[in-house]
Amino acid sequence: MIMAPPDSTRVLSGRLQRVVGSSPLTFTRRFFRYRQAQIAGIIVLVLILAAIFAPFIAPYTPDEVRAGKPLTPPNRAYLFGTDDLGRDMFSRIIYGSRITLRIGLVIVAVEVLIGVTVGLVAGYFGGWTDAILMRFTDVMLAFPGIMLALAIVATLGPGLTNAIFAVALASWPVFARVVRSSVLTVRESEYIIAGKLLGASHFQIIWRGILPNVLAPIIVLASLEFPAAVLVAAALSFLGLGAQPPTPEWGALLTDARNYIRSAPYLINIPGLAIFLTVLAFNLLGNTLRDVLDPRLRHR
Repeated sequence: MIMAPPDSTRVLSGRLQRVVGSSPLTFTRRFFRYRQAQIAGIIVLVLILAAIFAPFIAPYTPDEVRAGKPLTPPNRAYLFGTDDLGRDMFSRIIYGSRITLRIGLVIVAVEVLIGVTVGLVAGYFGGWTDAILMRFTDVMLAFPGIMLALAIVATLGPGLTNAIFAVALASWPVFARVVRSSVLTVRESEYIIAGKLLGASHFQIIWRGILPNVLAPIIVLASLEFPAAVLVAAALSFLGLGAQPPTPEWGALLTDARNYIRSAPYLINIPGLAIFLTVLAFNLLGNTLRDVLDPRLRHR
């Protein structure tokens, strides 16, 4: 007798339960017991709120020229000072948080889509499929990520969209390798073999049997790849290959400020500090997720 499949709510709840090893509430409490998670959570929350409410927080539009006197140091009227065109740096930093979050989310989403798909297919089917996909992945991993991204952007042309596409293409092999190694362990489980014997399709086995059991490393890796993506995208913008003026992307702000590093050092320091805090916060979150999702540490 074939049992009816559970409803989607129960399926999703079961998958989440399988990943975190406890209820979401218990997992959240355990996660925020770590001091580094608390600090990182505050920074990320501020970043998200700044991105959502940018039009209400920023006193000026990011591209408003002559909002103040050019190269005005930070003061009460202009918290972060003004740039060489008199644009309010506080407004540009606030609006830049939107771009930073979008860059990180889109890059990680593309990396996960490509890398997880390749890793699942290669690990599950094995044989020639595995050999071909993994040799292609090895070729991609042979190139330093930043150099490959530079080559792709140089080919496609400068621009934020091309920079996002280039960073994603240069980074997905990491996901493919991690997912494949996890699938090789899971695919020999008894319930996977039982699913095959009962006539389940390959898609059903991969989607409902294997993927939920390899979500933990995917989540941890995604949280660690987010700051790396932000950093590489900022580097491309700094080199003039990413976001183009007058886009208030933090890496591009560093490029605009190079000529004023002595006369107006705040133009360098403030965007650099914003990038540093963002990367630090997401790295701390990723490290905490790794610790919390480790089965050996769940009961501590």
